[in-house]
Amino acid sequence: MKKIFDFKKSLIPLTLINRPSKSIKSPYVADAKNLKGEKCLVHVPGLGLAGQCLNGSTILATPSKTNSKTDYIAQAVCYEDIDKKKVIIGANPYTAELICKSLIQNDIWNPFKGWDLISKPKNLDYKADLYLEKNKNFHIIEIKNVVCASYDPRRDKKGEKTRFHDYKTPFLRAGVYPYGDLNQFYKGKKVVSERSIRQIDLMKKNKDKFNFCILFLVNRGDCEIFKPCWKADPIYAKSLLSAQQCGINLLAIKINWTLNGCYFDKELKIELEEW
Repeated sequence: MKKIFDFKKSLIPLTLINRPSKSIKSPYVADAKNLKGEKCLVHVPGLGLAGQCLNGSTILATPSKTNSKTDYIAQAVCYEDIDKKKVIIGANPYTAELICKSLIQNDIWNPFKGWDLISKPKNLDYKADLYLEKNKNFHIIEIKNVVCASYDPRRDKKGEKTRFHDYKTPFLRAGVYPYGDLNQFYKGKKVVSERSIRQIDLMKKNKDKFNFCILFLVNRGDCEIFKPCWKADPIYAKSLLSAQQCGINLLAIKINWTLNGCYFDKELKIELEEW
């Protein structure tokens, strides 16, 4: 594995007490305490990570910027799975973008060789996560922070992870996306993320103008493949399959976390069929 970020002594273990905070009523702010028992405020951009970041969870955080309302920013969560195995999950979508940018800039993993990483062109009416340019052609990248995984139903005796059960044999744990409830609508149909599906439709509409890529960053070290989460959002899963058929590039990579930083592991296979 190749190290991406070494947080050294700046990655602080904290125990989550309340989310939202008792003093700042925002779902993105939590009360926590450090190893000395001192209370602090933490920005939690990944919210509850589909039930993987709860009161009592150990989170790894970095100090907030000066004048911030919070003391720390959550970077990862130490999670004990249903089979008592422990995994550290990257919990900050913005850091996921920085990870991808660092991988490309430093040639740790770079399938876009020959392309220059640039800021968003002023004349480009498309908001994305990363932009690359070569000979006045653009490669536009959307990054998805994948924090959930599939589960073997034979090991989930209590049915705690029914939504993520994968009956395919032999079982191979997958990073899965999206996660959440069907609380949004896209073209009259219930979806987890209207924005994610709208992005795919825009890519398909503009595929002759630009090169597009959806990069799934599986931000946990216990997965060997990536799959769209059909059970959480079949509309998104079908849209992703349609995107591939239209020539949109789909990629997935795995990131491992330790108490000191994060590492690039490998590129992952993508399986799009329903499960």
